[in-house]
Amino acid sequence: GDFSIKYVAANGQKMLNMGRFYYDVNTKQVVWDMRFPNKEVWVFRDTTQYIYRNDSLLRTITSPMIVDLTVYHLSLHNDLSHYGLKNSVFYLDEVKEDNGMVISNWKTGKKMKIGHLSLSAKNKLLQGVIFYDTKDMIIRKQFFRNYKFINGIPFPLEIIDFFYNEGGKDIQKTTFKNIRINEMGYNPLYYYQR
Repeated sequence: GDFSIKYVAANGQKMLNMGRFYYDVNTKQVVWDMRFPNKEVWVFRDTTQYIYRNDSLLRTITSPMIVDLTVYHLSLHNDLSHYGLKNSVFYLDEVKEDNGMVISNWKTGKKMKIGHLSLSAKNKLLQGVIFYDTKDMIIRKQFFRNYKFINGIPFPLEIIDFFYNEGGKDIQKTTFKNIRINEMGYNPLYYYQR
């Protein structure tokens, strides 16, 4: 499918990335064929990002994107409604209903040095996630909108992120279109390796 990511930092700096994405559920590899601002291929495997330009590796970095927690992986495994938290280090602490919205709070054991999460879902579709640090301060909010059912699989066409830091609030809006699932034919970008 196609994607665009618009990012506005708290200091006013703006960024736009556009391209096509590919995900193979068997290899757990996300490939972004970037078209703007630079023609590059970004490959995400596990927690590592590889950036290629003209088929040459430019750099390898540790990625904040964990492939198992991407919208691609969670949607295809029918785990997006609980953000993949079932069968994770998190446990369901509390569930409540508010105006048709199911709010669930997820925590980890006391030995874990990570915060907790709150999820909201309506009609079994994830609407939002709030990320807390260990001091119960909100560090990120993520909203999922405009779901489209593709081959029976719900996929949000818009994801809006708010990142909170000392400098203020950064905003990221990701939009998707032309999504295909179980695409027939061979496309080497699904298995990009150099």
